[in-house]
Order: sequence, then C-alpha cells, then structure tokens
Amino acid sequence: TFMNQVFWQAKIWGLLHDSPLKPLQRFKCGEGPWDILNVMKDWKQKQRHWVKQADYIASASDRAAIGSLKGEWADVNYDDYGSGIQLRHLLTGQSNSNEKDFSFQLQPDSIIHQWRLLSKSDEKTKIKDLVSCTIPEEIRDSEDPQKVFWWLWRCLPEVLSHHPDIKDQRLLLIPAETRIPDCSIWSHNSITAALAGSLQGDNDCDDSRPYIVTFTFTPVQEVVKASRKMQDFWAGSWILHYLAVCICWAWAEEYGPDSIVYPSLYAQPLIDHWLLTKKYPEWQQENFINSPTTRQLLTAGFPNVLVIVLPEEKVKSATDIARRLLTGESPNTSSPWIGLAEEIKKTVFPNTSIASSVWEEWLKAQWQIYWTALPLGDKTQNLSRPANYPEWQKHQNNLSQPNEEIFTREEGKFIQQKKDDEIFINVNIGSWWAPIFDQVRTNLNAVKNARNWSLPTAFGLRSTVSGLGSVVREEAGNDWGHCDKDDESNPVNKFWGKPRGLFDGIEQLNATEVVKRGLKKVLPELLSLSDSVATYPDLTVGVAGWLKQNPKLAVRYQQVCEDVVDKFDWAGEAAEDPWGIPWVDEDEDRKNWKHPRLLNAGWLIDDYLPSPTSESQPLTRKQKQRQIIDKTSEVRGFIARPEYFPGDNPTNWYVLACGDGDDMGKWLQGTKMEKYGQYVPSGFPKQDPPEEEKKALEEFLKQTKRMGPATHAALSRALLDFSNQLVPYITEQRYAGRLIYSGGDDVLAYTNLWEWDQWLWDIRQCFKGSPDPDKEFDDKGDYWRWKCEEKGRPPDNVSSRPLFTMGRNASISFGLVIAHHSVPLAIALENLWDAEKKGAKEH
Repeated sequence: TFMNQVFWQAKIWGLLHDSPLKPLQRFKCGEGPWDILNVMKDWKQKQRHWVKQADYIASASDRAAIGSLKGEWADVNYDDYGSGIQLRHLLTGQSNSNEKDFSFQLQPDSIIHQWRLLSKSDEKTKIKDLVSCTIPEEIRDSEDPQKVFWWLWRCLPEVLSHHPDIKDQRLLLIPAETRIPDCSIWSHNSITAALAGSLQGDNDCDDSRPYIVTFTFTPVQEVVKASRKMQDFWAGSWILHYLAVCICWAWAEEYGPDSIVYPSLYAQPLIDHWLLTKKYPEWQQENFINSPTTRQLLTAGFPNVLVIVLPEEKVKSATDIARRLLTGESPNTSSPWIGLAEEIKKTVFPNTSIASSVWEEWLKAQWQIYWTALPLGDKTQNLSRPANYPEWQKHQNNLSQPNEEIFTREEGKFIQQKKDDEIFINVNIGSWWAPIFDQVRTNLNAVKNARNWSLPTAFGLRSTVSGLGSVVREEAGNDWGHCDKDDESNPVNKFWGKPRGLFDGIEQLNATEVVKRGLKKVLPELLSLSDSVATYPDLTVGVAGWLKQNPKLAVRYQQVCEDVVDKFDWAGEAAEDPWGIPWVDEDEDRKNWKHPRLLNAGWLIDDYLPSPTSESQPLTRKQKQRQIIDKTSEVRGFIARPEYFPGDNPTNWYVLACGDGDDMGKWLQGTKMEKYGQYVPSGFPKQDPPEEEKKALEEFLKQTKRMGPATHAALSRALLDFSNQLVPYITEQRYAGRLIYSGGDDVLAYTNLWEWDQWLWDIRQCFKGSPDPDKEFDDKGDYWRWKCEEKGRPPDNVSSRPLFTMGRNASISFGLVIAHHSVPLAIALENLWDAEKKGAKEH
C-alpha cells in the first residue's frame, strides 16, 4: 500500500477509540486496547488533535448533543431498567411501550456482572483486559498496521461475541450510546476509523479533509436484459457484481474496508473469500470468521453505485484505480473485466484468432464511468464549535442544501453550551452529512444526464440476441461483413456453425454476450469451486415448485423422464445436470431427480446436435435448421402424450420477480426518521433534570432524528441481513426458487407458478419486519430472529441474532412476469422492469 503507517494508526485508533464493550460498563469511559498493539507504540506522540474530531463528526447528527449531557439524571446504565440495554430499531426506533421491544442482556453469572461492583478504574481495567485477551498474540505483536486493522475490523466483533463470558451474537447490536440505543458501537467505531484516516491523510498535517466520493459505471440493465438463456441472465448480474466487488476490494486494500460506506464490506461473501484465500490465508486455520459457502459466492449482491470516504488528496487516485480496473487502459493494472474475458475467450475459442476489432475494442469500451465528490463541510470553515455560528451555518447550508435551514431553533437551543461567559454551539459538519451525501448523489445523476452517449453503428452482422454490436468472428479478410447472412460462404456463419457446447450453431453473439455465456466455464477456477456449482436454472425448472407443492407426483415425473431418455438417447447427458435450484440440488434424495428440460421440447432440443450423413459433406446452415425443426416436432409429439400431462405441461411457464425498496433516497436523507423521543429508552430520563434543561430536552425530543454518518454506515451494514440472510433463506430454502441478485433493498429472483404469491408476501413481510407467515422468525423490535427455542438451530447462513429489516414504515415494490417458455427471455425481461418501474412504483 502507498498509504503510510500513520494513516493506518489513525484508523486503528478510530476503531478502538471507544471500547467495544463500553455500553456494558457502569462508568462510560475508557478507550479500547489500542495501546497494547505493537504498531501503535508511537501513536501517542504522533496523535494530533484534528484526528480526534472523527469521533465528534461520527456522532454529531446520530445522537446530537445528547451524548454530551452531564449529570446523574442523564446517565443510562446497563441495568438501570432491570432488563439490560434497551435496543432501538435503527430506522423506526421501536419503542419499549410496545410489547415487541427487545433488549440485550448478559447471563446473570457473567463475570462482567461481577465487575460492576468494582470501582471505576478497576472496572475499566478489567473490561479492557477482557477485550485485549481476545486479540491473538500474532496481531498484538504484528508490525503490519494494515493486517492489524483488517483483523480488528472484521474478526474482533465475531471473536468477542464468542467469548466464554458473552456467548451471544447480539453483541454486534449493542449501541454506541445507551441514551439513543439504535446505532451499534461497531458501526460507530467503523465510520470513526474511516473519518480518522481521512482527517489524518497521507501527510502529518491538519489540512486533510474527508471527502464523500460516489462512483458508478453503466450500462447495467442493458447488459442483463441482453439474454437468451437464464444462464445469460444470471451471468450478467454476477459479472456486474464481480466487477463492483473487485473495485471495492482494491479500495479496501489501499484505504481500508471501513472507508467504503456503501455497500458495507463487513461479512460480504466474496470479500471474506478473498480475505481468507488471498490476503491472510493463515486465518482460515484460526476460524476467526466462517468461510462463505458456495451458494453465497454465487449470489450477486453488489450494487454498481459505490460510496467511499477518502482524504482529499486520494480522491482522484481512487477513481483512477476503479477506472483502470474496468477498462484495462493501464498496462500496470490488471483489469478483472479484461482478464475474465480473455480467460473465457481461451476456453471457448481455443486455438482461434479472434478479430480484435470485435473483441478487445468492444470490451474496452463496454463501460461508461462517472464519479463525483464533495468535501465534508465547507473547507473555509472549522470543523466544529464555530465562533460565529450564523456565518458558519450559512456556509454549510450553501454546500449541502442551499436556502434550507438544517437546524431548528429548538435544536439550537438544546445543543448550545456555556463556557464561562461564552455561549458556543456544540455542532460540527457531521450534522450536515445527510444533505451533503444527497447532494453527491444528485451531482452524480447530473453528470450522467449531461453526457450524450450513443453506440456506434455496427456494419455487417450484429448480435442475434440484442441486435447491438458486431458479432464475434475470426480474424479474416475485409469482405466478411458484406456477405449475405444466409450465405454459407460467409466466414461468420462458418465460425458460429462450429459446435462448442455453448451455442446452438445458429445464434451469433457480440463479445459481452460471449463473456456472459462462457462464464460458467471459468467460474470454478476463478473461485476455486467444484465444476457443478456454476449451474443455474433454465426456464424449465419451475417444475420444482410443482413437485414441492405436489410431492406425490414425483414418482410419475421420474417415470416420464426415463421414457424420454429411452426414446432419445442424445438426451441422457442433459438428464443428469443439476437443476440450479437449491431445494433440489442440496437434498440427498431430490438431487438425483432428472432435469426437467427433458419434459420441454423447446429446451431439450438445445442438446441435440444435427449430424451429416457423410463426413465429407458437412451440413449447411439451412440443413441444420431443417434437422432441428424436424427433431423438435418429433420430441414435442412424444412429450405431449395425454397419459403424461392431462393438463398443461408444468415446464411451460416461468416466473421472474424484480423488487426495489421504495423512497430509499428519502431514507438516506433522513426525512423518514422518527422523532428523537422515539429512540431514547423508555423511562428516560430517570430523574427530572433542572427546569431549564428539562424544557430544552422536551423540545429536542420532538425533533426528527438526523441521518448521520454512523447511522448511515449502520444502515448499509444492516441491509446485509435482509439481502444476504433473509432473502436467500426464503427464496432458496423455504421455497423452490433461486436468487439472481440480492443486494441492499434490491431483489431479482427466479420463482415458479405454484409459489410466487406466497414467496412475494414473505419477502414483503421480512422487508418490513412484520410477522412471519411461517412463524419461524420472531419479529420483536422490527427485527427478525430465528426462534431457536422452538425451531432449534437456525438454518445454514442464517444467524441466531436479530436480523435487520427496514421496519414497519418501509415498503418495497415488485414487478413480476409470468411467461410461457415460447416467449423470448429478452422480451420477458423488458416487461419485468416495466412492471416494476411503470406499474408497481407508480401504484
């Protein structure tokens, strides 16, 4: 890394500036054990006052000045209310007056309870020692600050939650501030680390300023929609996910994983996979964190819009890194996009010279790149405690939301403080986080809309799937594009007529479409997985839902499949393919079921290869088409026998769903947050404060809570629970479907004719934190938690702790298509997005 040691030291301090067990202490004081680390031995001398502002910025609008309240009346301790720490939902502030509220409480015999009888200094020492002992010696003694930081950021929360005196994964939810107990201390410390690194910068001076940077690349939907098979559809989503992960991984190695605000990298499967296989493989043996499963690695979940917090001097270099990773324009930077395409080309077209004009040139121009950045607060003003508050506020408003007052009179009255005869306002630029963040998003859209991109005209033969771009061809003479498309002498027709196991001999694809189609050939090696894992459902496996709802039909289904294989011997190999549906493939009995493409002539014929009567006389294109048409008719007639399916063939229909959370921009702006009074514990304050402070506090608690940087980071991390745990379980284990994409509030899934309505309702319920229709999850506090007491151990990939939902005030819109297999997939996808955008969203 080119970032110097003091940069990483600042981040380590930010991560441990508060003890991760601070909320459990009777006396809220004491830092984490950063001073026991070898890499921090000279930090005390280097530490600068400006870095400490990271803590103030991180907490400014999340908990406002309530964290600075002094006096016994304002204290909230672990056992003040007899039920441990009261937890509040991050967005809805689920109230204790509601029976669904929940709290965090350690076992009564926990040694931490015993320490609560100690003096202030002894308790601080004991808890600091407990945290210190969970950090392995190799980390404490390491001289690599980057390695130390990665371990503290990713592993410490997991290791500490398994400590013998805690043994509770809910530790990841304990709040940074017990008086507004919604944002976890892990999220607060993570964003503090990101801000501390940005304030420190790469130079030891006080002029570094954090910048919020947003980066994206397009096109997205166009790449996904250009699909003839489900394999293409999934591959397009996964490649976009993979490229976004590669950018975030490169950023995380340079600037730290905490710097990426959206999406959160914490517990992201592919990030964890690379962390344990590429970066620190020795951690696999220590079991600090669990290795992600194959299914997790195959589910796309990264957005194409990324947000990172950086020092000002690193903004340009970070965006340059991302651009080079996508375009491969620099010989010194390996591009995952170009590298992936080259591997697929070598695998799909071995010993073939492909024309660079339709391969390299097309791929390098595939992605259009946009980014914008804004400083956190007006650079001409101090970060906090302004001497001239009205002037200071004006500058901040002009940067973020011109002509809009950020603070109300009541808020200003509450957060002003007296120092001798001087009154100053205890606010800082963190209070402007949400509007600045929103302004960055607005600027990004403005940049995108200001560019008028258009695809160049492709002369000659174009893709038969999308109609865009010249088809891939061998390097040949200049007359290739002037031949008639049905002319057998056309070198492109000859090239695509060669059987390669991926194409039907008739279709012709552009370079991007070839990469999508060939992904399954290289994916096992790319992720070190077995060869069968890259199988994805085709449009016939909706029959899985039919069999799940009608288990008695399984015997008849198997018999029909056997008859088809006996009749058409060339169909035998396809019959043994995995379905791509976890409910089938991951069950010992069902995984031996023959593939449902056997029951669908339109898909089974893809496995038929026309053969010439003589080796010396190869078939022409028209002869191949004629053979395929004749064989399709024969297969269709055999399968349509009335004794097989008296009604409609269950493989004839497929169902796709596309969901997107509503008004997410407003959530990020904070306009949908509740009043501050909704987030404080019930019974707060324990005692009446002095009259002047009581009145100011009452007015303050009526104000809408701010969406500050720590709350934003927590929201980003918490959305992973919905997308990485709840949605996969409901889609692939509770029902016989398959996820195509699940990231944040976005869902793209394959389901079936027999389950789609129940599945859709269950996804809606878990998004809102409403009661679980199957009663497997408890919905207390707008979280979903597996009912371990009734149901036993939770399923694989589902945590036993409460899992985040968006809460009762949220909604999600879904577009859905129920299509006959004769409808081309590309047409179904066009209607799918129209249904979501023009139908569901408007409704």
